Amino acid sequence: VWRSCLNPSYVVSNRGHVQRTVWVNGAKPAGRSLGYNLQNGYRAVALYDDNHKRRVYLIHQLVAEAFIGPCPAGKDVNHMDGNKRNNRAENLEYVTPSENTIHAYKTGLITPARGAQIGSARLTNRQVRRIRVRYKGGASMADIARRLKVGLTTVSDICNRKTWTHI
Repeated sequence: VWRSCLNPSYVVSNRGHVQRTVWVNGAKPAGRSLGYNLQNGYRAVALYDDNHKRRVYLIHQLVAEAFIGPCPAGKDVNHMDGNKRNNRAENLEYVTPSENTIHAYKTGLITPARGAQIGSARLTNRQVRRIRVRYKGGASMADIARRLKVGLTTVSDICNRKTWTHI
């Protein structure tokens, strides 16, 4: 199923394809699929508006607008299967940014930062391993904390595996 998008010169399908309906000199002929891959994994297309201004559009947003309806204020388009290249209308839905982020974590598109990956972490994975070895070897938590210039609670949580559990 094809529907008009932006202006009568372009159509979008429920399968996630965008085509030009009229041939413009120097452009791809009418009827050929348009689009390219972005580095972030989405598909995009450069289209000309009624004022002959070239603008880049994300294909999933064009499909959603044509087949689901206009995007409500404060909503994003979500790929239900987590595949950014699957722009079929039945795979798209409008969600809040918060719901979109939660979905990204659930589908594995985003993985939570742990340990030294966290920008505010003051210890490295190697230091955490050393803390545990020293504690098992008989060093006091207070001594370890003093030497590394971190809080006693930090050392205690590491030794008792309340934090840095992935190591």
